[in-house]
Amino acid sequence: MSALDLARWQFGITTVYHFLFVPLTLGMSLIVFAGASQFTAVGLFGSNANPWTIIATTAIIWYDGTPSNVVSLNR
Repeated sequence: MSALDLARWQFGITTVYHFLFVPLTLGMSLIVFAGASQFTAVGLFGSNANPWTIIATTAIIWYDGTPSNVVSLNR
C-alpha cells in the first residue's frame, strides 16, 4: 500500500467521522433532554401538580438545554 493510498484512507475516515459527529451530538442531546423532561414530569405527576406547571417546567427544561447545545456547536 502506497503513501497515497494511506492518505486516501485517512481522508475518508476523517471525513466520515466529522460528517457523523454533528448529527450524533444533536441526537444525543435531544434524547438526554427528553429523558430529563420525562423524569421531571413523572415527579410532578406524582405530587399532583397543576398540569400547567408540568407543561411549563418541561418547556423550561427544553428551552434551557437545547439552544445552548446548538450554540456551542457553532463556536
